[in-house]
Amino acid sequence: MFTESTPLSTEKNKNEDQESKEIPQVQQGLNIFQTAFFMIGNVAGSGILVLPKAIDYAGCIGLFLMIVAAFASGYNGIRLGQCWTIVRRRYRHMDGYVQDPYAAIAKAAFGSKMGILVSLMGNIFLFGVAVVFVLMSSQNLQSLLQHWFNLRISFCYWILILGTSLIPACWLGSPKNFKIFGIISASTIFLACLIMNCAFIAQIYTKKSETVYKPPNPSKLIFSFGVMMYSFSGTVTFPTIQQDMKRPEKFHLSAWVSYTSRSIFAKGIN
Repeated sequence: MFTESTPLSTEKNKNEDQESKEIPQVQQGLNIFQTAFFMIGNVAGSGILVLPKAIDYAGCIGLFLMIVAAFASGYNGIRLGQCWTIVRRRYRHMDGYVQDPYAAIAKAAFGSKMGILVSLMGNIFLFGVAVVFVLMSSQNLQSLLQHWFNLRISFCYWILILGTSLIPACWLGSPKNFKIFGIISASTIFLACLIMNCAFIAQIYTKKSETVYKPPNPSKLIFSFGVMMYSFSGTVTFPTIQQDMKRPEKFHLSAWVSYTSRSIFAKGIN
């Protein structure tokens, strides 16, 4: 004879079976360090360039706020990875490749309307980031070529050139199809931070005046913390990277590696 607790017990056993279901392995997927390289490239982008100014606005508590921002973003990234692991175990139709896993998590948690809203917000965010990168790269190319080769080409033309040259990269399916770009991205960030650190060290021996640490400016403190959070943004792409891992359940290890490296980079230039 069945009791009222029978459906609940059956549902509980069903969920336990789903939780224990193995996540499909990705052939030729990303390992822990390749995933960390992609995450470093996502998180330590243009935001690392504005960190010194943000810490200057925050004054003596700038370093503490940066650590808080790094911890909050890292915690968010690890939790996102755990959420995506749970979703893939519970919904068998997500065993294959999912185009927008970030929105899929929202849909599984709050329904299709929330999935659409999260997808829209994510696309707006990524579009804005792409615009910033193209503008910044165009201006840097204009200044570099004008300085070294006296080549005077407006950055407006460089926007068209860069935008066109990036189109083929958009045809690649997922992060596992362009592993080399993740390594190049993290390597260039490391190289840029190394060059800046060498410049700062050289400046110590040539600078005559002493460094003055300003007290926190209340009117700019919120702006400063917002810039720090922006510099650690990019978690919207984490589930997409995670699903291309050979062992997606090891995503938290990649998150620790990437955020530790990112924090060291940020501390070095501030």
